[in-house]
Amino acid sequence: MTTHNRFIPLALVATALMASSGCVCVSTPRASGDVTFFWSFGGQPCAVVPDITSVTIQVAGQVLQNGGTYACVNAGTAGIVLLDFRPGTYSFSIQGNNAQGTSLYEGSGKFTVNGDVTVNVNLVPSANAPGKALITWSFPQNATCAAAIPGSGEAIRWVDIVVDSSAPSRQECTAGIAGTIGLEISSLLAGNHTVELRAFGQSGFQYLGVINTIAVMAGGTVAGEFQLQYVTGSLPLKWQFASGSIGLTCEQIASPDVFINFKDSTGNFVYPDNGGSGRAVPCRNADRIQGTYFPYLHGGTYEVYVQAVGPGNTLYRSNQSSPPIATVTAGVFAPLNEQSPTVNVTNP
Repeated sequence: MTTHNRFIPLALVATALMASSGCVCVSTPRASGDVTFFWSFGGQPCAVVPDITSVTIQVAGQVLQNGGTYACVNAGTAGIVLLDFRPGTYSFSIQGNNAQGTSLYEGSGKFTVNGDVTVNVNLVPSANAPGKALITWSFPQNATCAAAIPGSGEAIRWVDIVVDSSAPSRQECTAGIAGTIGLEISSLLAGNHTVELRAFGQSGFQYLGVINTIAVMAGGTVAGEFQLQYVTGSLPLKWQFASGSIGLTCEQIASPDVFINFKDSTGNFVYPDNGGSGRAVPCRNADRIQGTYFPYLHGGTYEVYVQAVGPGNTLYRSNQSSPPIATVTAGVFAPLNEQSPTVNVTNP
């Protein structure tokens, strides 16, 4: 009873003070609410950032369903609704994760609940965020795919892209030619990457190539412009025939064709034609030179094998035990003329 009597005077004093000060104090109740998160990654939606497979949210002092980890898209929306938060201000952090659970994009902030609230978060790349490269290519003299290899009888059909010694990705030549948007290579970790391009004709023969390094920023896109160079060069060859010490011409040995093959540095013959005897070419070219011109061979050194068959199956051959050596320099297309290297073809 004593306690009750002490409370009443205190209450009356407080009321009197409030009235005398002119203060009208109104207590406004604050409302609980749901919190809707919407997210993006460097301004891009989930569909454009396929490495993100889940999003994790931590709200200070709160325990969230599923441990705060949700799919990137929920009910068709890049976001999630978190239910029934008491009134107040909350701090949060958020991460976009890949399939291995590594955080690739990150964000943080605060929100205040006084009824339902919406939080829009644009996550920024973490150090682990993959980047992209847009690859384009061009050929010498800015030639088109169709005109890049004159005199070969074929166009450049495919370009293989090899990133850091991975398996080649074969693309149509026109898909990444200079002037197009280029071909996208995604999921590249931040740092330097080696990119090799190899250009092939319809026959499957590689004519051009290049190896460059590109620097990828976390979550960024870099343009990789590649100027392909010939990995091939020409090989002009002449030949002269002899029987013993007597020099002979194509007409004298009565052989309309000469068979030529090359063995590369790996010990393999270049041409499997005619049972391995090589490629048949006219004994004289259109300019009446005893020789021929190979416009496109891969750069390197080759052993040369030349043979011809005259009347009565008389066989004329270049040195088989110590074959002559020819060198092809990539990007050098020397013509056939009187200064071209000459191979001796003899019987016996």
